Amino acid sequence: MTRFAPALILTLFLGALPGMAQVPRIVVSPVSCLPADGNGVVHAGVMPEVDDRSVRLYFRRQGFGDFYWVPMVADEGRYWGVLPVPEEANEQAEYYVAVYDGGDRILGQSPVRSAPVTGDCEPNLTPEQRDRASALTIGETSLSQKHRKVAWWECEGVVERIDLFLELRDDTSCQPIGWWERPEMLVPVGLAGVGVTRTVIVDEEPPGPEVSPAFP
Repeated sequence: MTRFAPALILTLFLGALPGMAQVPRIVVSPVSCLPADGNGVVHAGVMPEVDDRSVRLYFRRQGFGDFYWVPMVADEGRYWGVLPVPEEANEQAEYYVAVYDGGDRILGQSPVRSAPVTGDCEPNLTPEQRDRASALTIGETSLSQKHRKVAWWECEGVVERIDLFLELRDDTSCQPIGWWERPEMLVPVGLAGVGVTRTVIVDEEPPGPEVSPAFP
């Protein structure tokens, strides 16, 4: 007994450490295709089960820029995440699933997979997934993504963004601009005999807070 006591004590000690959680096993269901004009869904299994806020679905147009991510939703021991609608030029997407602890430390990651974006791929969303698709929260992985639309994905349904510091904000990158912000509404006016050009705004001042702006 004396010979094995140190090993036994070490095993019990490591097993009791709160930070020594099991490395999660992540299994991502293959996606045969993503709809060209709708939202795709990715399913994954995670063992042992964790808080759904700790499971993220990462995605991007294959080979283009940094990944984005969406929080995955727990559903009877499995997880699902809804992707935004791809842009027309986005013909192939890649994705993977990662699990994080409460301190934003990564615990495990699946291999990266890819799926073609096709016009004959039918969206197959549940009512809950359709609700999520209409109010997507997109996470960022680089500073260059902040205040810019989600690259290679449509604005449809994207309402919130999470930056690198996990700060949540409304997504304003796709909001239409008012007429007073449009370059074509600025008219150059030449000063006779001077060769100087200045710019004036056509019509009137931008509407105040009580007036709804006219969008194009």
